[in-house]
Amino acid sequence: MTQNDQNVDLSQTENLSFRFPKSARILTSREFQRVMRNGRRFTSPYFNLLVTANRQSQTRLGITVSRKIGNAVIRSRVKRVIREFFRLRRPYLQPDIECVIIAKPLAGQTINAVLTKALYGLFTRFNAS
Repeated sequence: MTQNDQNVDLSQTENLSFRFPKSARILTSREFQRVMRNGRRFTSPYFNLLVTANRQSQTRLGITVSRKIGNAVIRSRVKRVIREFFRLRRPYLQPDIECVIIAKPLAGQTINAVLTKALYGLFTRFNAS
């Protein structure tokens, strides 16, 4: 264990769930279209983030990664980065929003740390608005 590991206060996180169940995903074309039509857009060089309110009590995520990003391995890596970012931060987001993240072609050519930082910046801008 490092010095930082010993100083982490786990009492605040013990009731949080970091799972990413199917109910927290936007899966159908109709749901994607509704968020794209009604959502507020935030952009970065790597992603577009569309956010809208929902009628459910949990935050939901939809991911769009087209073939313009790269081959299947690259597209899967980008999706994994997005899912992991969302999974770890979902308990801290507003509970009644739906997010669609659309990857731009530059995302396939970038390392994971930069993608995570870009996602963090998008959600920071969303929370500030």
